[in-house]
Amino acid sequence: MFAGWHSILASPQAKDGMTVLKDRSSWMVGIGLAPLAPYRRPYLQVEFYMNTWQREAAINGVDEKGEIQIDGRYYGYVQYDRLFAEKYVQLKIVPLQVRYNINEYISVGAGLLGKIDINTEASEHNVYYLMGAARDTMVSRPLLVSEGKSGDRNFGIQPFIDVNVGKVYLGPALGLRYLYGGRQGQFLNLYAAWRF
Repeated sequence: MFAGWHSILASPQAKDGMTVLKDRSSWMVGIGLAPLAPYRRPYLQVEFYMNTWQREAAINGVDEKGEIQIDGRYYGYVQYDRLFAEKYVQLKIVPLQVRYNINEYISVGAGLLGKIDINTEASEHNVYYLMGAARDTMVSRPLLVSEGKSGDRNFGIQPFIDVNVGKVYLGPALGLRYLYGGRQGQFLNLYAAWRF
């Protein structure tokens, strides 16, 4: 049996002109199943984790023309700034992992991690720059996206390798896990585990 908390040490940064203002992740709680005290032989382990995370980001100077309604009248705009916030529940499962205990204090493993991010809340606030107005004339409008929930789901599979140091047969250990996510980036997770 295994239980742990994962903390993200490194994550991908902004892309496509987006500036990440806040990117907060809560502690991840999980459980895993493996044979009791497998000593040196290779063995299989499965894991399941859950956490929540949120992100606030901005995209400034989106060059797109359009119209916005203000007090019943329509005004043209030449560009806008976009500020958005999202909240997610993240579920992760490791359906297959091969582990090997080098000795009673060090173990190594490799496997695949499947994850799904479920969007539970989203909001957007746009600042529009009006046509023909002075450069500093702007109109700010909050937009509610799908009544506060966008319902987006993001699924991915990431291969990983990791190492545990501590009492790897039974007891507490610290782990370091490197995940490769392709276009989603690379991650390095630090976690604590207790095998009992």
